[in-house]
Amino acid sequence: MNEDHCESVYCDICKKDVFLNDGNYYMVHDDLWRAICRMGGVDEDVVLCKSCAEVFLGRELKVSDLNGAPINESAKEAPIWRN
Repeated sequence: MNEDHCESVYCDICKKDVFLNDGNYYMVHDDLWRAICRMGGVDEDVVLCKSCAEVFLGRELKVSDLNGAPINESAKEAPIWRN
């Protein structure tokens, strides 16, 4: 869990706090993010937890979908990314 954050950030769809739910604060490759947002009919500046992004995408997100952002190092260790 990331306890170094200053404020909460919530999924724009289900309102889950992505900081307090391990593995839900992540970044995927840009082209995949655009596809997820297009399929969900939402703007690209939304916050989506892993579950809501997967619903829009129509499949589970994989570790290989994550980009090289430093925040993904802790996300990869979360149980929800073990697939």
